[in-house]
Amino acid sequence: MFNQENKILQAIQKFIRDTRDGTMTWDSVSKVPYSLSPSEQIKENSYVASSQGRKIRFYKYFANEITPDGVTILTPHYRLEILSSETDKVQYSFPEYSALGDLHDSITYKTSRMDDFFENLLKGETNKDNDFV
Repeated sequence: MFNQENKILQAIQKFIRDTRDGTMTWDSVSKVPYSLSPSEQIKENSYVASSQGRKIRFYKYFANEITPDGVTILTPHYRLEILSSETDKVQYSFPEYSALGDLHDSITYKTSRMDDFFENLLKGETNKDNDFV
């Protein structure tokens, strides 16, 4: 089991690296995944990419959870799935590791084109990085 878990974590870390360096690109899609249960809600688009000829979907969702005080709250979770290219049915769902939060951050950073935004924002801003420190 440890070897399988290690491979899964390494795959997630590779997706993060490939997303950050631009070799893995993600498209934002508004279609709600079939794999959500009635107690789960999606509040933003999901993302799809391909790797090794496989279609991959990633999304952040919120699940209803009850606190010890009996209050229902929405808690964030992440889901990474391998899909059938013909039917979009889930062939494999990755376990929920904390690294999926880093993958979410990398995907949203790239799909929002934040590199371009910061580059344009900071044009001509040389040696001013300590003004407010």
